[in-house]
Order: sequence, then structure tokens, then C-alpha cells
Amino acid sequence: MNSSTPTAIIKFNVIHIKVQPGDTVLSIVEELNEDTLDSLDISQLISDFKMINPNSDPYNLQAHHYYYFPLYTDTNK
Repeated sequence: MNSSTPTAIIKFNVIHIKVQPGDTVLSIVEELNEDTLDSLDISQLISDFKMINPNSDPYNLQAHHYYYFPLYTDTNK
């Protein structure tokens, strides 16, 4: 018998943003996703950032450079 555990599907769009001095992945993602903050998981958003920016270190963003950031959609609406 095949039993499976439901898996959450995280949906997001991608937005291209120029990072300013002092910005972090978390601060930008929180600002972009104010409506879905309650459901955001930090390890998931770091993983998503790495997936869409494979050559970038999420812990060492360079000011005045552009990066892609996840813009999550609320699947409960």
C-alpha cells in the first residue's frame, strides 16, 4: 500500500531588486511579503534565495548589486 505524506507547495514569483547598504535577504523578503509574514519559514526563504541566485551568498549581499528575491503568493486566498 502506498501512503504519502502531504507536502506543502511553496509558490512564489521572482522580483529583481537592487540591494542598498544594510539590506539583508530577510529584511528585503519581509518588506516584499508583508501579507504572508506569518507563514514564512526563514530556512525556506534562504533556500529559495539560493535557488534563484545560485552564485550568491545570502549572508553576504553586495550593496548596489541586483539580486532576485522570492515574492510569495498566499495560497490560502
